[in-house]
Amino acid sequence: MSNAEADALRAATEKGQPLSPDKRPGKAAATVVVPIASPNAKKLAEERTRFEAFKFKARLVLLFLSVNVAFVMLIQLLPPHYAGYIFLGYIVLSAVPKFVFGSLLSRWQPGQRGESVARPLAEDEALRWHISAEAAHCRCGTDRTSVSAIACAGCGRQFKTPLDPARQPPLITACVTVHHEAPDGLCAGVSSFERSSLPCDAALCQLVYIVDGRFSAAGEYDVAQERSIMSLLLRLYGDLPSTCARVSDVPDLDKCVVLTLPGSNLQVTPQLLPDGTAVYTGTLSRGVPFAVLVKRSNHGKRHSHRLFFSYMHCGVVRRTANAILFVDSDVSFAWKGNDGGLRALYERLVAVPSVGGACGEIEVWGWTSSPIVAAQHFEYKSNQFLAKSCESWFGMVTCLPGAFCVVRPRALEHVLGHYLRPAKTVLARNQLDLGEDRTMTTLLLEVGDLRANLSQCLPPVQRRLDGARP
Repeated sequence: MSNAEADALRAATEKGQPLSPDKRPGKAAATVVVPIASPNAKKLAEERTRFEAFKFKARLVLLFLSVNVAFVMLIQLLPPHYAGYIFLGYIVLSAVPKFVFGSLLSRWQPGQRGESVARPLAEDEALRWHISAEAAHCRCGTDRTSVSAIACAGCGRQFKTPLDPARQPPLITACVTVHHEAPDGLCAGVSSFERSSLPCDAALCQLVYIVDGRFSAAGEYDVAQERSIMSLLLRLYGDLPSTCARVSDVPDLDKCVVLTLPGSNLQVTPQLLPDGTAVYTGTLSRGVPFAVLVKRSNHGKRHSHRLFFSYMHCGVVRRTANAILFVDSDVSFAWKGNDGGLRALYERLVAVPSVGGACGEIEVWGWTSSPIVAAQHFEYKSNQFLAKSCESWFGMVTCLPGAFCVVRPRALEHVLGHYLRPAKTVLARNQLDLGEDRTMTTLLLEVGDLRANLSQCLPPVQRRLDGARP
């Protein structure tokens, strides 16, 4: 075959045209036809995959509803003592597989692990994340947790100079996600940071709120989100949620909230970043520095985490030395007479180098208000108290709840490339966006980090589902 004939064959194949007898190489017994690919074939395949995923989810929902309806009817018809036996059987059956699974894991001695090893990344996930920093410490290895301390708490060695908080990385950073929370829940969350027993000086902590979008995914201005932003900012800057705020009509601010604090001439105007994120900064009454990042568009909780880690990687948010606290904005983890939860999690994480994360027990506040809230309370108690305590006994908690947990930054650096990868299919969206906390925990387990549950020594965390104040 000559070069001209090969070029003609290649061109006709790309166009999907039949070859005429005088252009076909060799003997031509029949007309060769190359099928033309439909331009909508890819779209049809994606729709077919989406439809199959929808049918699979519909079957799961129907099965779930059928089992729960049958269970509720059975409980209503049986005498009370039989119902008690059923609940006891449910608890036993849910615990036995975890003990069996944990016994199998214990054969590989999960508590005797070395350093975490980063997973290899694909070509489109080549970014290596850097979110950790080295904490100031004594020669004996003890971290300096106080700005004004003149001697090491571990060996007693005298320090020559005090710490400068502006030049030191925070020992712990709180990543708090916000989306349409009520003012009471936001106030309870901020009050927790003000009342909590901190594991270090307030100046060595960092509080970062990520608000999920001023605009919806369709591009419409989110009025409900605006109310949450106003309530949060007014509470952080020390005023009551009933005071006024306004939305700026200045084009340069892109519908950002601008506060005019009553009783003073102070006006809080955000810094607008190139991607449309509005940044508010300040300091709580006890000295904890905070930053509020208001995204321009609503893209979900995992996107908020990506924004948080991207800004930490680039230096907009300060990199963290020892721990990152993941907590929802309506969660209350410290109140009068019960303020040691955050300290217990931090101390557990720092004390054992092989522990990559730790979580505690979560309860629902006001769980007797409605049957739905009571059902969620039962689910929390069975999963947090029973399941996670059982898993922690074997050294592997399978899910660090995103509502309240701490994770080691150096462990996260090994898995962020996979955790924050874009979801390109329906199944990937279900896995990554709907169960982001379990996905993160699974990735941490794969690289060799342990998880711990501290329900034995932690006060219960209260998730606010009603409007009651603590």
